[in-house]
Amino acid sequence: MTERKRSTEKKKNVDIVSRMTVIGIVAVVILIVGVTVLALILGGKDKKQDKPEEVETPTEIEEEASSGQFERAIAVVKYVDSESGKLMVYDIEALKMITLAMDSSIDIKNEYGTDIALSQISMGDMIETKYDIKTLKPENVRITAITWQRRDVSNMVVDEESRTIRIGNEVYTYTEELVTSKDGSPFAITELSPADEAIVKGYKDHVWSIIMVNGHGTITLVNHESFIGGQIEIGRKISKLVEAEMNMPISAGVYDVIVSKDNMSPFVSQVMVEEGQIVTLDLSTAQPKVGTVEFVLSQEDVKLYIDDVLLQSNEPSMLSFGNYRIRAEKENFETWEGDLILNQAYLRFKIDLEGKANFLFIQEPAGAEVYLDAAFIGVIPTSTPYTPGDHTITLRRTGYVTASFSFSWEDDGKDKNLVLPELVPLEPSEPGNE
Repeated sequence: MTERKRSTEKKKNVDIVSRMTVIGIVAVVILIVGVTVLALILGGKDKKQDKPEEVETPTEIEEEASSGQFERAIAVVKYVDSESGKLMVYDIEALKMITLAMDSSIDIKNEYGTDIALSQISMGDMIETKYDIKTLKPENVRITAITWQRRDVSNMVVDEESRTIRIGNEVYTYTEELVTSKDGSPFAITELSPADEAIVKGYKDHVWSIIMVNGHGTITLVNHESFIGGQIEIGRKISKLVEAEMNMPISAGVYDVIVSKDNMSPFVSQVMVEEGQIVTLDLSTAQPKVGTVEFVLSQEDVKLYIDDVLLQSNEPSMLSFGNYRIRAEKENFETWEGDLILNQAYLRFKIDLEGKANFLFIQEPAGAEVYLDAAFIGVIPTSTPYTPGDHTITLRRTGYVTASFSFSWEDDGKDKNLVLPELVPLEPSEPGNE
């Protein structure tokens, strides 16, 4: 009996030890799990406090931590991420970058006071805001009306060295924080052409954003030599003299092109200029303006020269519009020279030559006064122009008898040489007959 009793008590002791071991293991496991869960909870809280801007629903403790200190800013928008609620701006007064934490609770308005969404704010917009300096969450964001804005601006001239932009007669400065936007992407300021059209925004004498609304292409003229010195008009954008090299940047669009010159038929075309493209206009098909000139000559057998080129016929001539030098010649007639300006379809051009003067040369009797048709012409020897027809020559000299001679000369275009008889001396007066 004693052996059995001892065996039974020994077995009970083993069972108690086993149960206590199991209980101990379970307790250790529970402790480990509890510590792990507690660590995860505490770690999660710390993580949320490190990034307050990502908390969509702030706790009361966080709201108390983020309330109090605010700053106001006038800024230019550098980047908008409506999905993550980020609005990156540059404070143009404090000269610093700010990334505002946006959510649906924030009041956003345009310059007219109308509610808008974050997605309606664009790169290059100018805003006013008041934001928490710790959380960077704004109370409000408004497209500002206190800055200036100029639309459809062209003919901008950029001086990179002095960092200035000339718009008309005004000169503005810019910094490296200048925002440029073309189709939502930035572009280098060096790419800006006077032909580009843009919206320019700024504050005081600074430009802070240039938003390209219409880029430029180029119109080029070839085979236009006949129009050099004339005029080209491209819509209302360009009006200038035609030169040897004609490469003209112009904002994209559809334009009427007119190239004109006095002596040429106008070249007219309508072109579509696309951004970054070159439109080439070939003017080789343009024709000179022509007119008919009828030369009306008062004499026959006249030689006619146009710019020193002999005209083979006096029939009406076809000439291009322009200025010409005309010369008419005929034997025994004075050479005629003058200018012809052709600027109409038909022109009658009259020329009347003056005959060369025929000269009368009288050689004898020397010393006598000579009169032609009672007009004194000189003392022999002498000469004088004459006209064909009937004439009377009278010779006079003191102490001689006056003599007269009649002549009739034909229109033969020749000079006349005369040797007239010596004058007869007067008879001496007898005494008492004086």
